[in-house]
Amino acid sequence: MLYKTYLKLDNTVKALTKADPLCVRLMSIPGVGPVTALTFKSAVDDPTRFKASRTVAAHVGLTPKRYQSGEMDNPGHISRAGDAEVRSALYVAAHSLLTRNAQWSSLKAWGMRLAKTRGHRRAVLAVARKLRRDPAPHVGGRLGVPMGCPRARRCEGMTRGVQPR
Repeated sequence: MLYKTYLKLDNTVKALTKADPLCVRLMSIPGVGPVTALTFKSAVDDPTRFKASRTVAAHVGLTPKRYQSGEMDNPGHISRAGDAEVRSALYVAAHSLLTRNAQWSSLKAWGMRLAKTRGHRRAVLAVARKLRRDPAPHVGGRLGVPMGCPRARRCEGMTRGVQPR
């Protein structure tokens, strides 16, 4: 009985993600599954309320705290403000991208380089920050270009639908 209920819920989640273009785009990133995509979409329900994609990280709680006084400026640990479920889902997706996924991507290569210099946990957190920013359909996002696309470099400068010159 419990397994049948699980299968019914699992099929519902998969159907919801297949019907939503943002979730499909999120799931094109290695390591991101249906649950992570739906969790992120529910947290960022209306992307137009964020002025820039970097503010999504603050909304989720992935940005470091700042300790500032005079000329001293020390970044601390992550703020942990916002939805803990979204933060943990992005962290798990980033961890699986770096450790379990055999498929190469520029994001994985960047994270592995960072892990060699700064450590694995900081690299996973940095990749989680990029996961929340890159597929976001608002200012600063890749605007419809999936990760690993050959046009990604050319499309990075696009904001609000304006083509680069």
